[in-house]
Amino acid sequence: MQYHDLDVTLANGGLHYQRVARCGTRHGERQDEVPLDLEPLARALETLEAYAGARLDEQAQRDLGMLLYDGLFGRGSVGAQLERCIGGAQMEENGGVRVRLDLDGAPQLARIPWEFLYFPSDERFLAPSLQSPLIRYLRSGAANPGLEVRLPVRVLAVLPESAARGEAPLDLAAEKALLQRALAPLAAAGTADLRFLDREATPDRLRSALSGGVPELGEEPFQVVCFAGHGEAHAGGARLFLDGEGGEPVPVEDRWLAELFDPARGVKLVVLNACQGATVTGLQPFAGLAPRLVKQGVPAVVAMQFPVYDDEALCFAETFYRALFRGPSRGRVEVATSEARRALKQDFPDSRAWGAPVLYMRAGGYLFTPTTGRTARDVPLGRDEADAWREAVREHERTIGQLSQASPDERTVALLRRERRELSRALRLLRLRGLVAGAVLAVAGALTALPAL
Repeated sequence: MQYHDLDVTLANGGLHYQRVARCGTRHGERQDEVPLDLEPLARALETLEAYAGARLDEQAQRDLGMLLYDGLFGRGSVGAQLERCIGGAQMEENGGVRVRLDLDGAPQLARIPWEFLYFPSDERFLAPSLQSPLIRYLRSGAANPGLEVRLPVRVLAVLPESAARGEAPLDLAAEKALLQRALAPLAAAGTADLRFLDREATPDRLRSALSGGVPELGEEPFQVVCFAGHGEAHAGGARLFLDGEGGEPVPVEDRWLAELFDPARGVKLVVLNACQGATVTGLQPFAGLAPRLVKQGVPAVVAMQFPVYDDEALCFAETFYRALFRGPSRGRVEVATSEARRALKQDFPDSRAWGAPVLYMRAGGYLFTPTTGRTARDVPLGRDEADAWREAVREHERTIGQLSQASPDERTVALLRRERRELSRALRLLRLRGLVAGAVLAVAGALTALPAL
């Protein structure tokens, strides 16, 4: 897919809040002001929080989605901008609209489940459609250097032992089995390498694991870090609990985690899992931690805003990682998230599970370029694969622009050199695709002409 970004910004203005919808240079900007009425949106949240396995049928989901649509877009100029942007993209081959929701100016609306937005003109939900992935967008000047990742993609699952004890124990054995089952086909294909920090998941061992200092976990960097455990809101922020030296839970602050998951270490994505037995209240720190990690440098974070059952979690993990690591749009996290939401909606139509995953990110949706290191195998022959490489080119160009404005110290110079090398490789592969396509057309033309000879 080739996406146009529709940035939707909400800002609290006292008795009113301002809505701004900006569709790049294609359709310009529209804005309006509407009364700030949180009561209907709060009722929408209560509806989903009260759900505990009961049916949430299609009509109930649609009613909820329409309520959210009226609150976010409405029937005025902002709603018309969405229709204009989506309509224009549908006229293009393989076109789509990436809806980027910016709530920095209205933090009280961050807990609203916007992922259930329903688009009345097309009679469909936005988030589970590849044509309109919905993300929580956070503006950040941080670069995303080093896109190329030699397969297999490395995944570190952090499962603190202390989370399996206490007043609200989590079934970490089930979480481990679920991840192993979900990633087994990818591991067998050499696409993923899943490792577990599930014994003595202390702050020091986690830091060592990300630096290649835990021998049994390997020395190569990890691109994805999954966390399943407990958290809490704290002093205006959030923190997670790891293992202490004596086995007791130890809190670690969001700032410490953000510095630990610095993209310079290779971390591109953090996934905050909702274990079976978690409550909505227990997940609120995840919702607070996710945007903080992104603001402080992590390119993307996926967090669950509602608990999901094991079969739903397995469906999400299988679909999400397959699309992210191996699919035609591999490396594109917004596509992988939409694929997973769509699979959940298809397999569990009467569940709220498809709206549980919330994607927080900055810049584009391109996280990394999985490569084999062999030019012939990496040439993007399919249309979606080529679109992914083009997105990689745009991400390289953004990063080079950011690094070029930074102080030219030794580290920056080294990153710039790497970015330019990877950009050159991406452009070369796209040129090779063009040559291959031209050769195929020439052969097809020659074969077509044979009967006329």
